[in-house]
Amino acid sequence: MSNFELIGLPNQAALSTSTVAAATEAPGFDVENLQGDEPSVRWRSTSNEPRASVIGWRAGDRDATTIEADRLALVGTNLHPGAALVRVITTSKRYLANPAVAFMRTPATTASFAASDNLSGSVEDVDEGFTPDGAWVGPTSEGLEWSVRVTFSAVGTCVAGAYRQQFWVYARADGSTAQYRATLAAELWEAGAKVADLGVKPVLSSTGSWLVWAWDAALLAGGGADAEVRLVATPTDTGSAWVAVEVGSVVFLFETANDVDDVVEVRSDSGWLLVAPAAASGFGAPASEDDLAGVTVVVPIAEKSGGGVDGVHSVYVLIADDHAPVDTGDSEELPREPPGYVEAGVLVLGRAWSPARGIPAQGEFLRVVDPSRVQRTPGGQTFGVRLRPYREVTLQLGALTAAEARGLIDRFLLRHGARRPVLVRLLPDDSAWAEVGTVWAELVEAAAIGGASAAGRLRGALTLREKA
Repeated sequence: MSNFELIGLPNQAALSTSTVAAATEAPGFDVENLQGDEPSVRWRSTSNEPRASVIGWRAGDRDATTIEADRLALVGTNLHPGAALVRVITTSKRYLANPAVAFMRTPATTASFAASDNLSGSVEDVDEGFTPDGAWVGPTSEGLEWSVRVTFSAVGTCVAGAYRQQFWVYARADGSTAQYRATLAAELWEAGAKVADLGVKPVLSSTGSWLVWAWDAALLAGGGADAEVRLVATPTDTGSAWVAVEVGSVVFLFETANDVDDVVEVRSDSGWLLVAPAAASGFGAPASEDDLAGVTVVVPIAEKSGGGVDGVHSVYVLIADDHAPVDTGDSEELPREPPGYVEAGVLVLGRAWSPARGIPAQGEFLRVVDPSRVQRTPGGQTFGVRLRPYREVTLQLGALTAAEARGLIDRFLLRHGARRPVLVRLLPDDSAWAEVGTVWAELVEAAAIGGASAAGRLRGALTLREKA
């Protein structure tokens, strides 16, 4: 595989004939912002619950209007690496224009509490689905760990596949912090028997936020009708008071084959993909003021049945993110209070271009520029304004074949031009480089193109600068 990739020559998502919609949008954060070039001008959902965090894109009003695409990217997102799940479904013709109802699974009915310990409250307090009514269950006394096993009814035959079955829990813990954190663990049960631990998550919202545990129906012996979830809430002692976890709603969002697999318009389905956690640096947790401008997520789009990257009419992006990764014990990142919404700056859609030989590992191809300036007073004191560093990527044309270089000059320099960014990916197959090596950048310099060398290659370079 190549160690260099360009996506967005052109960016099909921004074509004048195309339209974009979202299930929800917060005031001032319109979904049309996704068709711009500025990652800092964002679309934002009104909630992080799954019905609110769906994006729909359409190439045109007619079924015959289609594009070629093998990559989709969201630039400038607040998605949490290690916690966020993204799914991209493409259709070959018009499907549902409203993303809020496209491929939307039906939640099971929260039926009963099969067993509990130290629990105050009843199933009627947590059976409102994705519209909690303000009632909560919690511990019977301060400082106690509590647990409850919840059963469901009206469950269809669950389809196997990573993360396709999901438990969503609305939880709060007033006073829980990264240092003194209350937690909520989830276990998958079936017909009264434990099947698997789904993980422990911090509860850092004081008012309530959705947490999600996703799993594969292949873990079950049956079709899902007897699936249960057991929740274990552990309080925290801040030194001055105990902080308890409370739960306001429990939802089993199950998926059957009819929800996606059997929809005739479906051209491809990426399945749910976990946004890769940040690679360990050895420096520990970064400070909040050192956060990068946003996370870029790239999802491959599969070829259509029979082969080919053409025939894409509509694209649906489903997002499930609670900003609370399962505690694995080896993460450098400290948990933070979840924002309660999903946002993204730019939608990129198109074909990925890679040079056959890649770019030379011994050559300069990525550098970080810090535009901050420091000045010194006559008395010897220093002062200045700290600015955010940015990345620059250099593509040496000598690393390309003559045909690749000519094609890049034609498509990038003559047709695309400067001030129209593209997505650059360095080492795209290495997830450890995803955060550092994925750059939304615009052309700032095109060195003079020299004649062919003895090896039959051109001389010169293209420099692209990060656009934040």
